[in-house]
Amino acid sequence: MAENLRATIIVLAEATGAKRPWNPEGGAKFPHKEKPDADLIENLLKAISSIIGVEVDFPNPFPTEFGIITSRGIASHRSIQAIYQAWRLKTLSVDHGKRIVEVGAGLGRTAYYACKMGLTEYTIIDLPFTNISQANFLGRVLPPGFVSLFGEEVQGATVRILPWTAIEEVEEFDILANVDSLTEIGKETSTRYAHFFAKKGRLLWSVNHEANHETVAMLEPLKGLSIGRFPYWFRTGYVEELYLTPRRPKY
Repeated sequence: MAENLRATIIVLAEATGAKRPWNPEGGAKFPHKEKPDADLIENLLKAISSIIGVEVDFPNPFPTEFGIITSRGIASHRSIQAIYQAWRLKTLSVDHGKRIVEVGAGLGRTAYYACKMGLTEYTIIDLPFTNISQANFLGRVLPPGFVSLFGEEVQGATVRILPWTAIEEVEEFDILANVDSLTEIGKETSTRYAHFFAKKGRLLWSVNHEANHETVAMLEPLKGLSIGRFPYWFRTGYVEELYLTPRRPKY
């Protein structure tokens, strides 16, 4: 498992451009395929930090977290991918705006890294129980006052956490992010989120598998809006897709 985690950090370095990918078609003169030892990982984390513009860290507010030990904290699969996801949102925000809504945010790690990268208008939409977990994590790793919950006034908060039942309270936004849930929650619910995006958003960034009957591309509100589709760096069978609404202004 540790080897897999080290390999995931190498993928993150390749995805962000901090490391050249290995070319299996005859090799290369440049030494791309180094052995993933401790020094390599530390050097890659330093290079990734330089590329993404913030110091990579792995906050571990809860005991017995599983991962590999680095000088920056214990790195897990989810935290490594969250760095990539936040970096993708940062790069997309240059052209499409910085108001982010994430549907299905897990523990909130992507929101944490996105805040570090300057995306300071971030809304999470999720199940109420998951909202509790997100508030617990983000409340521990972000400065005081950076998180607001449903029913609270937003007074300088960077991350707003809302239950899915409060989706209509969300104002217009720039980017809707969804990783690993739109194809899992059923056609009725996923179509509702797609309508929500088409009504209030500008760009949808989706990372989902296509193993179930319904896919993201099949959602009716997204028909004709696709502007990009390519494999996801970290998980075989997952696809990154971009959907753009033609009428939504940038700001």
